Amino acid sequence: MKLFTNLLTSKTSHINSKKSQVEQMFFYILALFVIGTMLLLGIKYIGKIVKQVESVDLVEFKTSLQNDVDVLVTKYGSWKKATYTVPKEVKKVCFFTIDAYKNGCPSLPDLDAVMCDAWQSGTQNVMTVPFVLESPINLTKMVVDETNGYKCFEVTDRKITLKITGIGNGVKISEA
Repeated sequence: MKLFTNLLTSKTSHINSKKSQVEQMFFYILALFVIGTMLLLGIKYIGKIVKQVESVDLVEFKTSLQNDVDVLVTKYGSWKKATYTVPKEVKKVCFFTIDAYKNGCPSLPDLDAVMCDAWQSGTQNVMTVPFVLESPINLTKMVVDETNGYKCFEVTDRKITLKITGIGNGVKISEA
């Protein structure tokens, strides 16, 4: 009888052991699923936050540039050397004299077709490379101190430096 009792107890503990292994495995699978979902959602939202920060950087650049131009637009001979912070992905910032566009874009390496179209339409006279359409910049009464009607400034450490000169009824953008 004692042998039968030992055998029954051993089988019961073996069944309980298998049951606890299945429960433990189910718990690990569920925990892995929850952690994976949290990581996936976290990465997705971090990506959205980074895009919003870049958009804010562009709007901040646009606002500070527009404010400096508004101050100097009517002050003939006054000038300011200004340094602006641009979004991380921007490699160049190009300024265009709207009236300088005549018979098509000059075939210069700084300009691409989208930039030429924006220059021709007259809706945008400050553009970034790579081109960003979401926040167009159009500085009123701006001319560029270049014969071809545009000037591109290389971005160094997320900054560009330029000289803004008041010309009485507008501003002139030139190398600082």
